[in-house]
Amino acid sequence: MKPASISLVLGLALISGGLLAATTQGPNQRARHEFQGLDANGDAQISASEAKSFAGLARNFSEFDRNHDGELSWKEFLQHARMTEVNG
Repeated sequence: MKPASISLVLGLALISGGLLAATTQGPNQRARHEFQGLDANGDAQISASEAKSFAGLARNFSEFDRNHDGELSWKEFLQHARMTEVNG
């Protein structure tokens, strides 16, 4: 195989890997942005009060608050975000 062909193949492999990584991380990045936007006091938790600005989350808050501490952690919120993506 010629050096130019090898370079082309390696370049395409790198681009494909980069696109796959961007696709995989996209939803989590959007969810993180939403989480940070809802976390008005910056304590890395979303309270029921903070969730009121996001109707679907507020309506199902107790369902996503798995440990029933009155706040959603990032992990709990991410479960909500993933369910929302799947269910539309």
